[in-house]
Amino acid sequence: MKKFNIIIISVIAVGVLLIGAGSFYYQYTKVSILKQEARTEYQDNLRKEIEKKATKRDLNTCLNSAELAYWDYMGINGTEDDDGTIWASDRFWNAANKNKKDAKDVCFQQYK
Repeated sequence: MKKFNIIIISVIAVGVLLIGAGSFYYQYTKVSILKQEARTEYQDNLRKEIEKKATKRDLNTCLNSAELAYWDYMGINGTEDDDGTIWASDRFWNAANKNKKDAKDVCFQQYK
């Protein structure tokens, strides 16, 4: 009878250990999955932020290029005084303004 009781107790102990090990494995797997999901979400957010900053930088570069092209056009087609004032007929100013507006519109279409 003693041996039988020891065997029963041993079987119960092994069962409890297996249940505990299974529960631990389940929790460990669940934590691993949550960590991976958090890591992936963090990486996605970081990637989006980097892309957003790059797009903003590219937009500003494009707008600056439009502005520089405007003044280059006026420098070529106008006359500059000693104080930096550019004189030109209205047709040149109008053309430069239209070109700058068109270039800026392209920038906004491309980077927004």
